[in-house]
Amino acid sequence: MPVISIIVVPSITTPAVPFTTTVSSVTAVPLTTSLPIENTGGTISNNPVGFFTNSGTLSNDGILNNDGSLSNSNTIHNNFGGTTFNDGTLSNTGNILNAGTISNNGTLNNYGTINNNPGGIINNFTTATINNNGTINNKCGATFINTGTFNGNPVNYESCAT
Repeated sequence: MPVISIIVVPSITTPAVPFTTTVSSVTAVPLTTSLPIENTGGTISNNPVGFFTNSGTLSNDGILNNDGSLSNSNTIHNNFGGTTFNDGTLSNTGNILNAGTISNNGTLNNYGTINNNPGGIINNFTTATINNNGTINNKCGATFINTGTFNGNPVNYESCAT
């Protein structure tokens, strides 16, 4: 029987006690939120059978693990010090603002905008795929590494002033 675990280790903006929600069922139970989520150093995990839809603002200063299906229609801030591991499917129709690290070992479908800001790293590994039908901006001081499959619109590389 599949188990979906959503684990959030609290920060200053959440309750003082960690909580875990585990749902056991034959089919996956989706989690949808338009509420702001602030991860100030903990871990958020979406397990392989999980469906997580973000239509609010997710701010990550810790670890965001996606092994299932993560859909973003608003904004994900992957801040400096934040790491997003995508080993499932991440679909973006909103904005992803990256100043941390995004490690893609799964599929990233972009129909929105991804800004890889100074200090940010996006790594599309050998077994991974990025389907870019939107915009990916790699700002001056950011790093974009692709050893996997990249389809669609090219990455826009911002030149640095000399």
